[in-house]
Amino acid sequence: MNNALKHSPGTPITIGLKRDASDIRLSVSNRCVTTPVLAQDPVGMGLHIMKHRAQLIGAGLHIERRAELWRVEVCLPRASSPSRSELRTSVRAAA
Repeated sequence: MNNALKHSPGTPITIGLKRDASDIRLSVSNRCVTTPVLAQDPVGMGLHIMKHRAQLIGAGLHIERRAELWRVEVCLPRASSPSRSELRTSVRAAA
């Protein structure tokens, strides 16, 4: 949401949360006023940090742009999600 607010101030943001037997999916969509860069960007780190955080919890991250619409979705597999103690260990190790 921070990236959506930063790059599209004053525009609507759509948040979705879906759950099924295998996955939990959280998505954020918005119309983008500015142009974030998906490639190596030495200034903006938002998308890189989101990818890193998703990897820490065993989730997948999907980022797409269609015209002026941006959509970011994180998908956490329910069956293979880390336990709370595993997650705390991963976060401490990364710090």
